[in-house]
Amino acid sequence: MVHANRDKSADEFLLEESPTSPSKEDLLLRNPPTALFRVWIIFAVLWVGAVAIVSGPGVYREFDELAEMKTATEKRRKAKPWLTLSHEEFLAVLPGIRLAAPSPRRSLLRVLAVALVPPLALLAIASTLLWALRFRESRPATRSGA
Repeated sequence: MVHANRDKSADEFLLEESPTSPSKEDLLLRNPPTALFRVWIIFAVLWVGAVAIVSGPGVYREFDELAEMKTATEKRRKAKPWLTLSHEEFLAVLPGIRLAAPSPRRSLLRVLAVALVPPLALLAIASTLLWALRFRESRPATRSGA
């Protein structure tokens, strides 16, 4: 298939709209739920990425701390098997380590909740509002007059 616009550059050809293709405004007005869903997907991806960037290092650090504590406990038990301290006792003995053991799973669940709940709540609210607007438009207009 030979195009009539052979002398145009590739950029001009790509930017030119064909007379049969609908404009971007027509697509937004014709199907707003699809356009809003696309905006939601972009928002959700950006939100989850931001939460991962901000919270990720802290969660990884807690997993590393827990692994180091377990490794140190095992090394101590192998070196002196008669001295079997519990995890809490071992933490109290070593200086510089916080007394409470890190709970990386709890931190991971908290970060996942922060990452997923707001976008899902926004999707639920937006879909409910769109449903309500469509329901309102589809009902016949009735006037109650006495």
